[in-house]
Amino acid sequence: MKNKYFVLLLLAIIMYACSKDNQSKPTLSVESVTSVVPLGGALEAKLKFTQKNGKLSGGVFFAVRKRLNIIPTPPNNMLADTIPGPIPTFPDKSKGEFVFTLQWADLHEDDDRNDTLALQFFAIDTQGDSSNFVTTPPFTVLSQ
Repeated sequence: MKNKYFVLLLLAIIMYACSKDNQSKPTLSVESVTSVVPLGGALEAKLKFTQKNGKLSGGVFFAVRKRLNIIPTPPNNMLADTIPGPIPTFPDKSKGEFVFTLQWADLHEDDDRNDTLALQFFAIDTQGDSSNFVTTPPFTVLSQ
């Protein structure tokens, strides 16, 4: 009798786990990134997304700067580390790609040395579901 209830409980758990919609949250991946950002240039990161219900259009996209330099940030640094921005509206799609661009002036911190950075990205769709976090490979922002 106990085995019968155990089997029923196990079957119910398996059915619940299989029916869960793991793609309702957006998933991001980094496809490519500019490795060196020259003076006056721009960083371009090509990203792909997937989402089963396609509600990323009109959501919010975030880029978070991660300084990899050993030397501390200059005391007069006025650049924000978290950069939010609206995701443009587009027809609901379950997958696609886009390019995130950030100008040299928005990345450069120190006139005396090059900066080594990485960016971490995530998005929140119109339903409030947060994507995974993805991180770029390190890139260099030239000082001059």
